Amino acid sequence: MKGFTLIETVLVISLIGILAVIAAPRFANVLTFSTNTFFEETLNSVRYGQQLAVGMGCDIQVTISPTTVALNARANCSTGNFTQAIRDPALGASSYLKTAPSGVTISNTNFPIYFDPLGRSHDVASGNVSDASLTIATRTLQVVGETGFTYVP
Repeated sequence: MKGFTLIETVLVISLIGILAVIAAPRFANVLTFSTNTFFEETLNSVRYGQQLAVGMGCDIQVTISPTTVALNARANCSTGNFTQAIRDPALGASSYLKTAPSGVTISNTNFPIYFDPLGRSHDVASGNVSDASLTIATRTLQVVGETGFTYVP
């Protein structure tokens, strides 16, 4: 005889039901997914800014507002204001600008910062090597000033 027994069928249906009860609330809240995705995008943007600074040998500014993340270079690589737009490699857009989804808020400390060609992060206002951090919802991102290392504690 081929097929499944009644016990096997009931057991599989029960397991599917238990998984659905556990997983369904996670799929119902789209804002949680949007928040996590934007946090990862922001983390990668800061890391990309540091990599660009080291790779290009130019200062790269990371500006974070309550709703956006942007990257810009100095007008003359190491002098002048941060007016040179960085091209977004993912979208091919002329400027690197990431916008937070509706309902997602960013709170930051010591931003904007810029990365020098050695990869260190500096406070834009003072020019001093500086640590920085930001919080998106409940997740925090930190940048170590002396090394530019960006991590999630």
